[in-house]
Amino acid sequence: IGLFVIDEAHCISDWGHDFRLEYGKLKMIIGQLPANVPVLATTATANDRVVADLQSQLGGNVFVSRGPLTRESLYIQVLNKPGKTERYAWILQNVPKLPGSGIIYCLTQRDCDYLAEFLRQNGIAAAAYYSRGTAEGEVLNHEIEEDFKNNRLKVIVATIKLGMGYDKGDIAFVIHYQMPSNIVSYYQQIGRA
Repeated sequence: IGLFVIDEAHCISDWGHDFRLEYGKLKMIIGQLPANVPVLATTATANDRVVADLQSQLGGNVFVSRGPLTRESLYIQVLNKPGKTERYAWILQNVPKLPGSGIIYCLTQRDCDYLAEFLRQNGIAAAAYYSRGTAEGEVLNHEIEEDFKNNRLKVIVATIKLGMGYDKGDIAFVIHYQMPSNIVSYYQQIGRA
């Protein structure tokens, strides 16, 4: 092994304590590597708490290199649209004007279904994307991913199911229909653009 890399390392802290307990074994695996094998853990969304937890979980001899959180390629706008009607109207009016394709994040599957259907009824190619819990549902999600990747959809209306690990290099916009649960989730989600 020339280099041991852990991508999306914040997941070790976010999920490793109660969801993916196997992540807790990484320290043991790293300890068994030859001393000359460098270890690299990367993430764009590690706050101070997560960095401290990663240092604890990956071993005491961890060097942390942090870049700026600002991204020159992103333009961020916050709009106060408290009601469902106002949000639907803004999305319907503005999504067709936006270049390329994008993601609208919702907190629930029901909101994804309703908003995607509303957009389709108004002539915008949209699909709802979330954890469907069945093999058929995952096949459907794969088809939606392919349609989005090949620009056959203007927008995917998604829960956090569409996030890490999904790579489409030309996502032009990300809209949050509702406020994400925390700032780290928000930062992770806008990073899709």
